[in-house]
Amino acid sequence: MSALLFVACTPAATPCRSVAECERLDGRRVRIVGVYRALPHPKGAVRGETTPVLARVDLDAAGPYLEPFWSARAARGADELRRLDGKRVRVTGVFHKTQPRNPEDPPHAEAMGGPCLSSVEGLALDE
Repeated sequence: MSALLFVACTPAATPCRSVAECERLDGRRVRIVGVYRALPHPKGAVRGETTPVLARVDLDAAGPYLEPFWSARAARGADELRRLDGKRVRVTGVFHKTQPRNPEDPPHAEAMGGPCLSSVEGLALDE
């Protein structure tokens, strides 16, 4: 009797170098290289809260946020924000042209914010 071996493979991430290129890859796993920006949460910024808690990676224009705003994973650690702000990084994740809806929201609710990467992995300095 022969044994079958199943290997789970994660599909390779498609590199994208511009926001327009990433938009064409909406919903797909991508790898981007850009400048890390530490930012306050948009709702907090309206109230004058300027402490960075979110991050985005800028490409040729304002790039995707790291995780949708509603996700607990969107809140980046203070050490990461301080260490990477303004530096060139590479990151892999699923690109969303529009942030996905919060699954806990009612069906009529709309997503807020611009593009984002979800399922972020491999965030590192681009050396």
